Amino acid sequence: MKSQIILILLLAVTLLAGCSKNDALPLAAGIGVDNGCVQNITQPVGAHSLPTGQLVLVNNLFDRNHLSHANLRYFQYQRDSLRNFSAPTRVLSEVVRVFEFVNGLKVFTAQTNFVFWNGEFHYRAGSSPGATALSPVPRLSVPQVRWLFREAIGKYDPRATIENQCVEAELGYYNLSGGQGGQPEKMERAWRVTKQGQAYPMAYFQDENGQLIYYDNGLRTFQ
Repeated sequence: MKSQIILILLLAVTLLAGCSKNDALPLAAGIGVDNGCVQNITQPVGAHSLPTGQLVLVNNLFDRNHLSHANLRYFQYQRDSLRNFSAPTRVLSEVVRVFEFVNGLKVFTAQTNFVFWNGEFHYRAGSSPGATALSPVPRLSVPQVRWLFREAIGKYDPRATIENQCVEAELGYYNLSGGQGGQPEKMERAWRVTKQGQAYPMAYFQDENGQLIYYDNGLRTFQ
């Protein structure tokens, strides 16, 4: 009798554990799985894309001007001599282009330029993203993300394919109300997906439900 009770308890614990696991990460309805090649890209905030000399210089610029850079990843630094039309002088202009991070994830819609004149902070182009309570843990798996990308390519670029190609998928945040002046920020976890080593085609998908946010095949028409 005692052994039967123990067996029943073990079965109950197993069933409960199974339910908890399934409830924690349910598969989004209608999303398939593609087990082809996917490289899951992770870019820590400290992984700056600058050579050591420029990195030291840029850190000094921010520190000297009492600007926090803990959540910034530098990806470009430029300097130039400009004429200051408000005075008969020239100024040393330094521009630092950055990606901003929240909860350890890149905010895809928060690319910002910091401009310095003669070593002093001049202005900032781009607004800082707000905080978000969204977890940085994804709901979708990378095979699901690859499947979504394949479906989007099939719809918008029917002649293209990723059948025998690897894709790159990066998890981050996307402000769905970006560019809609005056609208409150609406941050969502999202995936940025491209063919490996290529800028286009590129797509962003919501991590919560797999919905396509934006697709770009790189084609431009000029009139």
